[in-house]
Amino acid sequence: MRILQKFNLILIVVLAMATTTSFAQFDEMNKEEHVKLEQARHLFHRGHLKLALEKATSSCNRSYSPACYFTGVIKESLGQTENALSFYDYSCRLKYFQSCFRMAQIYSSQRRIKKAERYYHYVCELAQHSRSCFEQARIRLDQRKRISAQLLFDKACSMSNAYSRSCLYSFYTSWINGERFGQIRLTNKCVKEGKLEACVLAAQAHEIFKNEKSTYTFYQLADRKCRDHPQHICHKIANFYMKKGHKRQALLTYDHLCQRKDSISCELANSIRSFQTAGKSMLRIPASTSIPR
Repeated sequence: MRILQKFNLILIVVLAMATTTSFAQFDEMNKEEHVKLEQARHLFHRGHLKLALEKATSSCNRSYSPACYFTGVIKESLGQTENALSFYDYSCRLKYFQSCFRMAQIYSSQRRIKKAERYYHYVCELAQHSRSCFEQARIRLDQRKRISAQLLFDKACSMSNAYSRSCLYSFYTSWINGERFGQIRLTNKCVKEGKLEACVLAAQAHEIFKNEKSTYTFYQLADRKCRDHPQHICHKIANFYMKKGHKRQALLTYDHLCQRKDSISCELANSIRSFQTAGKSMLRIPASTSIPR
């Protein structure tokens, strides 16, 4: 819980810093309102949330959309997510796309997938924002709409300043949709360039095609690379080992994640040890231990 709270705090600070930089939409800013917004940001970073909120809300009341977005950021930092959404929504209607994107992220985290996809699509189309196209494609992929997912991944990959993961997923979806080109490119990204997520995606593609030997080979390649990479990718590797009954390799990966202060992995590693001690042959990963994507 503490780790999640710390992550949320970091996210709020990042959102605050991104208030006027993520989407360049204003050729001429209202100088007076911009000054108010900068004052609000300064107060926010110094911990004066009430004063910051007054400044930002005052500017938002004059339909200055970056200030409405920042008011939403402050509301989120206070734990008032629904109130934040109302400010993001108003700012989004004024076509401040950072607000629309943040709404999509919140709806996605709340599993309100239809609303999330709607806003990702809106920002993808109107702002030509690669990350939004990528996130919409991820939703389509989860819904097993592989063709439309591939088209969106391809679009995200082809944009200037393309989101870094979009091309890997473009290769992956073209592969599982039967295109040899995707298999070659994704395999090269894993084997020749050492891209961890490319190895995991290649393993998942082989798993879809029921090529067990290649699936295991690519997960092993990924396992060698996961030590300095995002934890959710390493979780996929460990969970694969567990599914296939390779408890010793799963234990090594969970132990590594435990050393990185991942409490779920610590619990799973301890569970494996206790079952080994008790001479049990099977261990189910608890359904409650889902890992964020």
